[in-house]
Amino acid sequence: MNRLERSVTIHEQTVILTAKEFDLTEMFFKNTDRTLSRHYIMQTIWRTTATLATRTLDMHISRVRAKLDLRSENGFRISTVFGYGYRLELRSKP
Repeated sequence: MNRLERSVTIHEQTVILTAKEFDLTEMFFKNTDRTLSRHYIMQTIWRTTATLATRTLDMHISRVRAKLDLRSENGFRISTVFGYGYRLELRSKP
């Protein structure tokens, strides 16, 4: 992870992330295998305690998954914990 460029290098390919995408990525990798609540993520990344239903977090998670190709067969995946939040899981490669 390159904090200055807000990028991640995967298989020698640089992936440029938006500021929020980078912050989410950094948060997940610092908390691998730990479930993070939607409230905690929204409060930490967006600096809001709003309890309104919003798809902003879901869309950012979706973009991070796609850009970083976070799938089980690649060693990591972001799992949804229904009704609570998300967890980045370290998976064993086949």
